[in-house]
Amino acid sequence: MATGGWAMDVERQTAAVDSLREWSKWSIGLGFLSATGCVFVLQGGVPLLAQIFLVLAISAFAASVLCSILLLRVLATLVERLPVQDGQGSPGSIYQQQLLPGLTVARIAAAQLLFLMLGGASFLAWIVAPLF
Repeated sequence: MATGGWAMDVERQTAAVDSLREWSKWSIGLGFLSATGCVFVLQGGVPLLAQIFLVLAISAFAASVLCSILLLRVLATLVERLPVQDGQGSPGSIYQQQLLPGLTVARIAAAQLLFLMLGGASFLAWIVAPLF
């Protein structure tokens, strides 16, 4: 019976890795296309305030893509070590796996999403700024 419970935990860990991997792939595509669009707008010549917002958006989208690439690399390594266990030998969370002291999978995923949202907010600020 314990084997069945263990298998479910391994399945959940695998599902979590797969979900993060798929989201990271989408995030790379979205961030790359968004940054490329901002670069094209910026090259067309825009006022200084718009340039600031666009450069912020490009930087945030680029940071999001870099976080996504790092996360994909980490997840590839993590799959080799499944099932992940905590200090007591019971199944642990993949999100709490530390790469460096204080740097976990959860923090990389949070940074990825934060940079993507910051890029989107900067892009929206560029759109809305001329209205005021």
